Amino acid sequence: MGKKPYRKTNDRSFEVESGMAGVLAMCHLKKETRAQIELKSLFEEYAEKFYGEEQSLAKPRKGRGVNDNANADGSETPDGVLKDDLVEEDSEDGEQSLEDAFKAEMQMLRGNDGASKPKDRSELDKKERIKAPRRFWGRAVGAQCNVFIQMPPSIDPPSFIHRLLTELAAEGKKKTRYITRLVPISNISHASIPAITKMAKVVLEPEFGVIDPVSVDGSDSTASPNATLRAPRSYKIELRTRHNDKLKSEEIIDGIAALVPKHHRVDLKHPELCVMVEVIKSVCGISVVEDYYKFKKYNIEAMFEPTKAQNPSGLPKHSEESVEDDQLSDSDQKTHSKRKAESEDKAGVSSDVNDVIDRGKKQKKE
Repeated sequence: MGKKPYRKTNDRSFEVESGMAGVLAMCHLKKETRAQIELKSLFEEYAEKFYGEEQSLAKPRKGRGVNDNANADGSETPDGVLKDDLVEEDSEDGEQSLEDAFKAEMQMLRGNDGASKPKDRSELDKKERIKAPRRFWGRAVGAQCNVFIQMPPSIDPPSFIHRLLTELAAEGKKKTRYITRLVPISNISHASIPAITKMAKVVLEPEFGVIDPVSVDGSDSTASPNATLRAPRSYKIELRTRHNDKLKSEEIIDGIAALVPKHHRVDLKHPELCVMVEVIKSVCGISVVEDYYKFKKYNIEAMFEPTKAQNPSGLPKHSEESVEDDQLSDSDQKTHSKRKAESEDKAGVSSDVNDVIDRGKKQKKE
């Protein structure tokens, strides 16, 4: 018996495709749906604040699986928008739809003279939300604790996320409950070394002045006439792989590093730029971000960790032991005195132990 022919199925568990751009976010376990809703709401708020309505109300960029020719069944549209992204809008010529005409005729037959009943405010708000254009689109990732939000081509994901984190840090508000980390993705390709290298050249060029792949032969290619140089900057490559055991990390990192001109230096501790590489299942996303460690590796929860987690006493670290008792309240004085006494007791015990050890050593020598 031969193998069954391959049949393409409409798998909605993984919708991330080559050519997309957006944000890959990490969230709490089994909170993917709520995290996606939370993230889209947050992005909508700040996109309108940063760019205004015109620039943010754009159509999503096309993915690999989008068909440019519309089918009769309406499964895909000519502009590259998926069927689920269609927005309900009234026709410009003012003609009524068949459903509206049928409702009007039924009202006439019932003796309502075509007058419609006043609708509830919540129903009107819901209808307005349905008709409202969508700026961001949630795509299924098919992996736990991961959600992907697709962005239109008018919004640059690294710039948007950097500005968003800057605003959140300035406001001192986390504004998220389920999201833990944000990874901007400038472009996505198939998870293979040739495809990743080709995409990386396009993504890295604005920041590093990527060398023409023809000149990358292991020699000092900075002198190549095809090279477009940028000012020297420090960088590091941060790679994360999920649900993919076919690619080797060394091959990916070496392939991307070969595209960076030699006058840029590697700095793993304090880089000016960080090349974020995310491999998940059959796709790979790349972006170049700034202030990687300033924003705690783009981890929102780490950015807004409570102060008590770092200093349980609630007192400043530099003045916890030197603070005067008269500067504290009654309850703080008792707490401070108790801790001070405990520390002194521990110090006394340790000194006594050291004395006993020293005496034992002297006796052995004698």
